[in-house]
Amino acid sequence: SGAGVAGAVDLDRDSTVRDSSADAVVVDTNSLDALDRLTDGSSHGADAAGTGGSPGGSPGGPAHPHVGYEAEEAAAKERKIAHAEEQRSQLIRDIVRNSIEAAVILPLRPELWEMLRTDQEEENNLVAFIQTLRFEHQSYFGIEEEHRSNTNWHSAVYELTQMSREMLPSRQLSAILTSAHQVHFEHQQNHERLVDEHKQDLLEHQEACERLQEGESPPSPTPSAPKWVPLAADDFLPIFIFVVVQCCTQAAMPAPMRTRDLLWALADDTHLQSEAGYYLTMFEAALEFLKNLMQAA
Repeated sequence: SGAGVAGAVDLDRDSTVRDSSADAVVVDTNSLDALDRLTDGSSHGADAAGTGGSPGGSPGGPAHPHVGYEAEEAAAKERKIAHAEEQRSQLIRDIVRNSIEAAVILPLRPELWEMLRTDQEEENNLVAFIQTLRFEHQSYFGIEEEHRSNTNWHSAVYELTQMSREMLPSRQLSAILTSAHQVHFEHQQNHERLVDEHKQDLLEHQEACERLQEGESPPSPTPSAPKWVPLAADDFLPIFIFVVVQCCTQAAMPAPMRTRDLLWALADDTHLQSEAGYYLTMFEAALEFLKNLMQAA
């Protein structure tokens, strides 16, 4: 269902729980498949790491000339095994978390939604105000020219709208994280596009110079190549505000403040202390900026 989070109270409760629980089972099945692959891989790696020793197979034999290389190779295998074990542990935690959320939070979600102390009148006013900003240019939100997207951050907007399609807090938090990743990815794509355009300008400038007749002035030199500038927090926030504005409509994100409060209350502490928690803070900062803008209007 594409219904928004606020509409969860109005949905048929039993069907909502059944549908969302079924989705959770699918995710857990996929996670278990990945877990099996990781387990097999780490087992093979452990077998390989345990077959060291001299070329003849005698662990007590004379030192091999390449013993230093073999030690480095064994250490690399151990690091690979440790990484696989960490991935395996994370998958187990995700499976358990999704199962608990599906079994406990989903049946209680309508009651939890009603228990939130969010000012719903302020939230409704905020959503109405944000709708008036939806067609504002990126410059309105303070996005510098070198950081603007020629697609209006379409991929990031799409990923953030998926938050209203999810019922589990961990998946909603994942939607925010994925949207933030798309901002960085699209920023890199924009830079690569500018570099390609600059190369084309250089080629055209060179061809124009070759066609010059005697006595003609050469064309104006092309500007310098664009420099790669990674997004700092001060550059990211205006972009994310723009993305949030594109999503905050009655269909895509009808209750942004309650969604924020629900995530802070129910999301797993491990997630909140990680990158996902950082971008949830960015989401909250975007809403606060828009609230202040509304109050100043």
